[in-house]
Amino acid sequence: MVSEKAYSQWKTGPYSINFETRNAGFKVEGIISGLNLEVSTPTASNPDFKLKGSVNVNSLSTHNHARDHHLMQADYFDVATYPKINLESVSIKKGAGNNYQGVFKLGIKDIIKTIQFPFQYKEDIPNQKAHLSGDFKINRRDFHIGGSSFILSDSIHIRIQINLVQ
Repeated sequence: MVSEKAYSQWKTGPYSINFETRNAGFKVEGIISGLNLEVSTPTASNPDFKLKGSVNVNSLSTHNHARDHHLMQADYFDVATYPKINLESVSIKKGAGNNYQGVFKLGIKDIIKTIQFPFQYKEDIPNQKAHLSGDFKINRRDFHIGGSSFILSDSIHIRIQINLVQ
């Protein structure tokens, strides 16, 4: 028999982290990988839900090599100095059903901002798996990404789908 405590820690299974923005009026989509995630979910003895993770910036791909190379430079992500993007929960509140509202610290480059977004989390305990999904938008200028470009949209939409396993 597996103890209740064993169900509070999860490992990352298959996942996708996608982003979308506009450049010169055209939609630009991409993915980012290299996810390192720690997930602690609530149990009867520990009601805290915690998420802490990072992704490798150099894994970012828009499927355009020249653009991807430019995104690694100092005027965008400065991957040589800041190789990771970090996200850590500050507080998570349960809503109805599988819905949650999270407050997170998002660190891009040397800038840390507090963001909020809803997400869904569903456990399948008998099969020892769970699924977490959510999406949010950030303003790239808040993190000094892309400088003062007028043709690049300020808004970046990020979608996260993560399967978790025991």
